[in-house]
Amino acid sequence: MDSRFAELSAVELRSMILDETRKFILALQFGSALSDLEEIREQIKSLNDALAIKEKEELKINL
Repeated sequence: MDSRFAELSAVELRSMILDETRKFILALQFGSALSDLEEIREQIKSLNDALAIKEKEELKINL
C-alpha cells in the first residue's frame, strides 16, 4: 500500500475516491488536458488499491 494512505481508514479512502472521481468527471466536462486526466486516473487507481488492502486488513481484525 502507498505509505501516504496507510494511516487512513477505509471510510476516508472511499471519500477520497469519490472526490477524485468527481474531479475526473469535471475535468472531462471542461476538456482538461490528457495528462491531467491521466494523473487523476492514476490517483483513483492508487486509492482503490489502498482501499482493497485496508478492507482486507480491517476484515482480518474483525474476525
